[in-house]
Amino acid sequence: MFARDERLIDQCVSAYLSNTPVIYILTDEMDFVDTVILDQSMVELRRWKGDNPDKIKPEPIPEKEQGRYLAETEDVVRESTELGTVSWKKNVRLYPAGNVINPLAYVKSYGSRCPVILGVKNYNLAIKAAGPDGIHKTEGNLQRYVMSHLSAPKNSALKRSVLILAAPKLILPEGLEEYVAVVEPDPLKSWEIKEIIRDCAADHEEILDPNYIEELVDRLKGFNQRKIQSVLAKIIYEAGYLANNRYTADRPENQRPEAVAFEMINREKRQMLSKEGILDYAQISREPTVGGMEGLMNYLEEKCHFVLNHRMELKRCKGIDLPKGVLVCGIPGTGKSLMAKKIASMLNIPLISMDMGNITKSRLGESAQAMRKALRVADSMAPCVLWIDEIEKAFAGMKGAKGDSASSEVARCFGMFLKWMQEQGEIKNEGDEPVSPCFIFATSNNVSQLPPEFLRSGRFERKYYVFMPTEEECIRIFKADIANMAKITDEAGNQMEVLDSRELNDRFWREIMEYCVAGQDGEPRRKFLTGADIHEINQDALRRMVYAEYGGGTPEYEGKDAKGRYQILEKNFKARPMTVKPYSAEVYGRMLRKAIDEARPYGETNLRDIAECYIALHENKFNPVSGENDALIPFDEYRGEEECPVDVSDERALALHGDSRYDREMYQYIGAKINQLKGAAQAARSAVKRGSS
Repeated sequence: MFARDERLIDQCVSAYLSNTPVIYILTDEMDFVDTVILDQSMVELRRWKGDNPDKIKPEPIPEKEQGRYLAETEDVVRESTELGTVSWKKNVRLYPAGNVINPLAYVKSYGSRCPVILGVKNYNLAIKAAGPDGIHKTEGNLQRYVMSHLSAPKNSALKRSVLILAAPKLILPEGLEEYVAVVEPDPLKSWEIKEIIRDCAADHEEILDPNYIEELVDRLKGFNQRKIQSVLAKIIYEAGYLANNRYTADRPENQRPEAVAFEMINREKRQMLSKEGILDYAQISREPTVGGMEGLMNYLEEKCHFVLNHRMELKRCKGIDLPKGVLVCGIPGTGKSLMAKKIASMLNIPLISMDMGNITKSRLGESAQAMRKALRVADSMAPCVLWIDEIEKAFAGMKGAKGDSASSEVARCFGMFLKWMQEQGEIKNEGDEPVSPCFIFATSNNVSQLPPEFLRSGRFERKYYVFMPTEEECIRIFKADIANMAKITDEAGNQMEVLDSRELNDRFWREIMEYCVAGQDGEPRRKFLTGADIHEINQDALRRMVYAEYGGGTPEYEGKDAKGRYQILEKNFKARPMTVKPYSAEVYGRMLRKAIDEARPYGETNLRDIAECYIALHENKFNPVSGENDALIPFDEYRGEEECPVDVSDERALALHGDSRYDREMYQYIGAKINQLKGAAQAARSAVKRGSS
């Protein structure tokens, strides 16, 4: 028996001794019900012959017979002896699914001297199987049992009886919550998981490398004992062994036992999360390439990677706190989601996505339960990257009217989440092993909507902002987006890039960025791009290149309606064999310019949002994700107390951004809007002061 089983029994015994009528075990491991009952630390299992235990003294059930008595669903257990069949009645019962649960009737049927212990496994399914009428009757019976139990004399059989319910989620009739003790098994500790792995390896006569065992332990966290044993059995069934050895050396890499093991564990974790329905396991087929985020990437590589890899030793021996995570705020479409995948790949831990909006938008009264469940599941998946996108939307309802039940519910969830964040990676009791952390990666599109508690010290290791990328950053994003494109394969099986990147030199990219602010005729324009804009423009250019191969862009094609254009493409596609070769820089550049002409990028359409975002980021002292030297408008250029806080003169733009026309014009364009907003705000404050005086 593991230590957590003993702790669970201790909690149940404590609840029983305090005369709690119902114990609710919150678990999907139904074996715990048998463990608690057979431990006999509460109601001793007894049997007797005849109908009335008041007249016949019940005797203890022999230990070797207890399992059989517990498995018997009938009240009478029959056994054959030399003298014939003997019928025993017992004071323990597990209700089968579909039965109407009536604990009070069961207790009363066995007289006034013998307490009983009742159990219902998978309570949530058992009452459903009873049908609508059965559910109604069961809820009424539970209420009558609890009320009778509370009013029963101190040493009566009813007072010393107990009902044990077990289910993976809490379902109780309204009004009974305070009379139910809810207990939950602790997650398996590392040494307990190691013991299960070693037992399995010993059964199959394998000796595992200690480093491989540590890797398995980390990946198996979150599973219960039964699930771990099942996963290990599946690995052996598929691969023949638990670990690589000389018999598997000739296999392809992905068919060796250790590769099979890691893939099997990932598959099981994805299934576990899909069943819970509250968190998502984000699959990463390959490590994404990101551009323009060197500040964040350098911090993660230098400050987080090493500490997370050796978290246990560093926490216990050096007292180093584990990194809790980062908050990244900024305008939409700047690659915040791609960053989450990059971080998970870099740290080599799973990426788990939490939709906070779905949790806090549950039905009234259920949000707190959903939040509690989500945090419990997240803890069980650690170590992992917990990705919370647009976190400001989750707690937007906290500022409702005073006394409003919906806003109070959101506030409770917020408090629960803050407490959980604060405890990440902490050792709660002396002697405990360091908790595997959930490295939180939270994003926000509107920093002004974030509760101030999120921005205080100790919540996140770092606060970063993403803003409109500079010319240099845009070029890196273009290159990263091209690198993330799928490879093409010719008839011989050779893989190659979609574009001939050798021809995409610095001059090519400078001309493209110049084209964004000065069109074909040199007319000024403001095609200022975000990462999302760049991806869409790249995809549009790629589609145009494909269409051009099959007649797109010709005078005949342009003269047709949508249906006619489709017919031209289909006709030429069927007539010509598809060739596999990279597109040239000349063709790509031409189509890229056409895509830019038709694009309506964020920097062209959302100027006010961009300016307001910058002001809020400056006020909360965020760090640029790209690094201090690459920021479009460095924070030390912003003088918030002045009426025009950004110097948008040609001289200052040239000093900051040199020969990049794209950067100079974007700096002046956004800076002028910031000045306009600050000027309007100061004028409004002055008007209020004049009015009050």
